Amino acid sequence: MTGRLFWADESRGPFPEGSYELLCPLAVGTIGEIDLARAHGAAGFIKPVAIKRFRPELAADPTFRDVLVRDTKLAVRLRQPTVVPVLDLGRDGSELYVAMEFVAGVDVAAWLDARDRLGRGPLPHTIAAHVAHQVLEALEAAHELGLTHGDLAPHRVIVTVEGEVKVGGFGLSGCTHFVETSDPAQASDTADLMGVGRLLYEMITMRSAVSHPPPGTLIPLSDDVDLDAFLRQALVPRPTRRFSSATAMRATMAACLSDMIYVGRKELREALEADVPDEIERARSLLREASLVDPSGRDDETLSDRRAHDARRTLPARPPKV
Repeated sequence: MTGRLFWADESRGPFPEGSYELLCPLAVGTIGEIDLARAHGAAGFIKPVAIKRFRPELAADPTFRDVLVRDTKLAVRLRQPTVVPVLDLGRDGSELYVAMEFVAGVDVAAWLDARDRLGRGPLPHTIAAHVAHQVLEALEAAHELGLTHGDLAPHRVIVTVEGEVKVGGFGLSGCTHFVETSDPAQASDTADLMGVGRLLYEMITMRSAVSHPPPGTLIPLSDDVDLDAFLRQALVPRPTRRFSSATAMRATMAACLSDMIYVGRKELREALEADVPDEIERARSLLREASLVDPSGRDDETLSDRRAHDARRTLPARPPKV
């Protein structure tokens, strides 16, 4: 794909079919930055997306490009409700980017930070177990394709404003290891499963399993006996004693959930809104902006309407050119 990239403050349209209109930065990482954008299609069609733009020196590196193309070809085939979909791999001049679905929500790391600031402690075990089960559904589908995540952590797991759980970052692990000069072999199915154990441990203890390893078996990790046993097996140091696959791990977690109070989208959404209402409203605002949703409910905006809308934007300004 060769969709052009335009900053919204540089052009008021009409935008070419297949192009992306960059609205504002969302995050900056080690390999580039992620921007909120609109994908433009025929007859005024638009879709909210997130654009991952890679650092220029990486985009110019043939080895980095090969790794990115290899992993993205797998990631684009991963169609699972608990995964943030990869939509496109493109180049605009020297700019190399990946387009992903924009997911309006709050990541688990931010949620835990908010609960810590509010003095509310760890997430309820029922909610933490539900989130872990959804993550395992994503890993099960990915591993069946031969795709590992490689960087599973709380900031990669998003709880949406609708109460869904989605895992982001599939297809980028090879790029991350390329930059961090770490061993690519670390991106394995086994490492992914350990990541789920660490994620669950952090959600129910508010401590990192890396910097604060689980205590001995005399001190329970959870009031739920089955969940405690699940965590022990997930975090055991010897790999051969851990779960053999994402499928086996998910089945065990499903058995744990069957004896717990039910948690679904409604319960998860309400729990999130109770802890991070401002972050939820910001996520919804970004989605409205990227969707060009008219508060009056009209969906027939003209180009002049859109220009006027963008002129009134209150989104963060794009970073200065350097």
